[in-house]
Amino acid sequence: MAEYSKLYKKFWRNKVIKGLSDSATTLLIYLFGNEHSNLIGYYYLPYLYVSADRRQWSQSTVTNLFAELIKAGLVAYDHESEVVLIPSWFEHNPIASDNHSKRALSELEEVPASCLCTSFYEALKNVAEHPEAKEAMKRFLNTLRTAFEHPSNGLR
Repeated sequence: MAEYSKLYKKFWRNKVIKGLSDSATTLLIYLFGNEHSNLIGYYYLPYLYVSADRRQWSQSTVTNLFAELIKAGLVAYDHESEVVLIPSWFEHNPIASDNHSKRALSELEEVPASCLCTSFYEALKNVAEHPEAKEAMKRFLNTLRTAFEHPSNGLR
């Protein structure tokens, strides 16, 4: 579990964010910093957890707000495994050190098998292959690259 996560100030200038309802924006911020989140922005989060944490939101409201975020391309959700993915996570919260990478790998292993696994890898790759990416981020990608190129090595 992450102790904290970051959102850069440029988050508020994003046209997609500006086009969201206030409640969808609140949900997105919640997804970045709730007690169930982790270091990689890819984690188990049943809608019921959100309803319980955000007491004023019914399950129907949560479903509709997720639909708004999904339609905007800001999150992905696997309804079968109840896993959420924040594709922009590593833009705000890059892997900063090898210790951070080890903990991130450990947290990745705790994520239930999900159809979003490849999307997670692609989101990581988009940030880690940027010329200005931190070296720890690149090493984290290389560690996962082996697993993705040879799925028998453990990733789902």
